[in-house]
Amino acid sequence: MTRKRTSGSGMAEKQHTTAKRKRGPGKPFKAGQSGNPNGRPKKALCITSQLKEVLDDVPLQLPNGTPNKDKLTWARIIAEQAVREAAKGSASILKEILDRSEGKVADKLQAEVDVMPPEEAARLLGLLDARRGGT
Repeated sequence: MTRKRTSGSGMAEKQHTTAKRKRGPGKPFKAGQSGNPNGRPKKALCITSQLKEVLDDVPLQLPNGTPNKDKLTWARIIAEQAVREAAKGSASILKEILDRSEGKVADKLQAEVDVMPPEEAARLLGLLDARRGGT
């Protein structure tokens, strides 16, 4: 079905079809249709998220082979083992436990600054001015 458009003067300007037109480049979808119906592709899981998932698991047996009657998570089992090792004298594990529970101790930087007395600075500026031919 075709109709003619006319301007105010009555002259035909363009042929305009009301039949369905093909969508042009950059417009491959119908109005109201999602451009990505399946959504964003799933991102591969990073090691951190996989570790967190495993640490939340409850193993059937404890590392020593006994049944896990108390339903302890791997995170709890590892934490208890770390505390035992620190209590036996492992300095590196003790430091790790303290850093994670109390926070790391901030490094304190010290700087020594020698400040020139104002009288000495004025004397040196006077010598520089005299060398440059100033007052």
